[in-house]
Amino acid sequence: MLPGSNVSAPYKKIGAWVDKANNTNFQAATDGFVCACTTFATSQKAEGFTDDTATPTKEFFHVEGTAVNSNTQSFSMFVKKGNYWRAVLTTKLYLHWIPLEP
Repeated sequence: MLPGSNVSAPYKKIGAWVDKANNTNFQAATDGFVCACTTFATSQKAEGFTDDTATPTKEFFHVEGTAVNSNTQSFSMFVKKGNYWRAVLTTKLYLHWIPLEP
């Protein structure tokens, strides 16, 4: 057994991918991950927010285009059960929620 491990705690598994809308506030019914991919160029950006308010403002990632040519960027962030989250992508290639299930 690993130091600090708790064998009585429930194990979690990764749930099914759920496609989500860009620039929309969601509340997490479970702990989970936001996974996204976007393409952007100069003056465009991708941002991710999560906190315990219905319109989250705490920024957890921020990526800006810095080249004349298009860039493809991906990111992920963890969201706690009950918290709200929103991803704002200039060009949505994909935006998924992946819940953690008991």
